[in-house]
Amino acid sequence: MKKIGLGTDFHYGNEKDNIRIIKTAIDLGVSFIDTAEAYSNGESERVVGKAVVNTRDKVFISTKFSPINSSYNKIIRSCENSLQRLKTDRIDLFQVHWPYPNSNHEIAKAFYFLKKSGKIINYGVSNYGKSDLFELTTLVDGLFSNQVEYNLFDKYIENQILNFCNDKSIKIIAYSPLNKGREILNNKTVRMLSRKYDRFPSEILLNWLINKKDIIVIPKTNKIKNLILNCKSDNFIMDPHDYTVLDKDRKKTHNVEPIKIIVSHEGENNRKVYTKIEQAKENKLNLCPSPIELSHTIDSSIKPVRLLKNKDKFFLVEGRVRYWAWVLKYGFHKPIPSLIYKEFKK
Repeated sequence: MKKIGLGTDFHYGNEKDNIRIIKTAIDLGVSFIDTAEAYSNGESERVVGKAVVNTRDKVFISTKFSPINSSYNKIIRSCENSLQRLKTDRIDLFQVHWPYPNSNHEIAKAFYFLKKSGKIINYGVSNYGKSDLFELTTLVDGLFSNQVEYNLFDKYIENQILNFCNDKSIKIIAYSPLNKGREILNNKTVRMLSRKYDRFPSEILLNWLINKKDIIVIPKTNKIKNLILNCKSDNFIMDPHDYTVLDKDRKKTHNVEPIKIIVSHEGENNRKVYTKIEQAKENKLNLCPSPIELSHTIDSSIKPVRLLKNKDKFFLVEGRVRYWAWVLKYGFHKPIPSLIYKEFKK
């Protein structure tokens, strides 16, 4: 299997363009196609199903059920619904999208049933930390993968998750491997290696990741030219020293008091967010797990939230549920682990 896949959490373009991206990716040798029932309320799965209808045997379809559906019966129902939207008789990799408290026993039972029935070939998880991974691996054998964010800017999984997965032969499926094109592409080391190998920065970054053990990357794009670059990222090898240099390039984690952080009214991709603690407690947006549920398990080992800094102000751009869970547990004055982007102009 080619270690460069395709993410299909499309928030852009129309159905025709998205189908074209998927079909072109397959023509370029991509076989790993990732989607989820939560992406555009199932539309992503429908688009994938239409795109691969004539090439189903050439692709490895990976999808995910939402954490709110983490009970046995709901997992079975989610799988059936995904099969219908994907227009297929089996799912190559079926994953839980986010960990939900006290659900691993139900998940394990459902995974075994679905695999025995032939509706899924492999099962995996997404966004699981070490403790959740450890518990689930005591309940189920043969966990295929853990889909997590991993890029040059955010190496959080290297703290514990990566080694645990390597030891258990659990593959890492790296989403946002290019950090959504943010400042990662302006990294001085990346620019230097880009010139040295006459490759685009995105090729350097993807090449660095796929040369690690058991890692598949799933970058997203709505541009054919970027898709072609992504697919070319596995056809060269860098000097071992250069991989080491990138391994050592580490973004400092800061600790910022939540009281100093401004939560914007709109999240990324226009997702609604909570801007007040009362809203987080009420959870009228039905986020799952809710900030209160997450606050019961959150601690200082959490994945850092993302902040944009402008002068002396910090703007929360990612990790809003984690932010409110932290505040609910520790208050506004206990510093929260944060990764900070460079200053920007409002």
